[in-house]
Amino acid sequence: MMIVENVLLSDDIADKYFSCDLRHCRGACCIHGERGAPLEPDELAVLNRNIDQIRLYLPSAGIQVIEREGIYLKHTGNRYSTPLINGKECVYSYYDADQIARCGIERAFNENKISFLKPISCHLYPIRIKKLAVCEIVNYHQCDFYLRAERLGREANIPVYKFLKAPLIRKFGAEWYDKLVQQTEERKKV
Repeated sequence: MMIVENVLLSDDIADKYFSCDLRHCRGACCIHGERGAPLEPDELAVLNRNIDQIRLYLPSAGIQVIEREGIYLKHTGNRYSTPLINGKECVYSYYDADQIARCGIERAFNENKISFLKPISCHLYPIRIKKLAVCEIVNYHQCDFYLRAERLGREANIPVYKFLKAPLIRKFGAEWYDKLVQQTEERKKV
């Protein structure tokens, strides 16, 4: 484990490699999982404010689930997630012309309809964060559908923490990220 400020990170963040290949995985991170994308408490209000713009990019099946279940689900321990369509796709996903699952929230952002990129848990994937009372734990979530992404990352020499530079900075800040890079480089020298 590495420790950067009050964040514990799995060694996999530095030791594993990753480079997304949407043509191969077809947006699997939007359609596989036990539940929808985890949501931060402050993201609930953002979704509430922007749902009218976001729904313009969603398929009717997603809109129907949102109307029936709400724009997010509450779980035990005050945890929240996006609802799923038939226990599979995130309600905020849609399929593009190439049948790749994409994010309707991100599309609304890219088309300047909203100022929110997408949930931080989606932006950070394939890492997941677990919050404890005194710290956060960052783990690399291994999954069969991105073995190719791991291979491509290894071939291009892109460790997970470099692939996820922008979302890690979005979550923890640039100064924190610089400390992570420094610590990772020092580990490699040993």
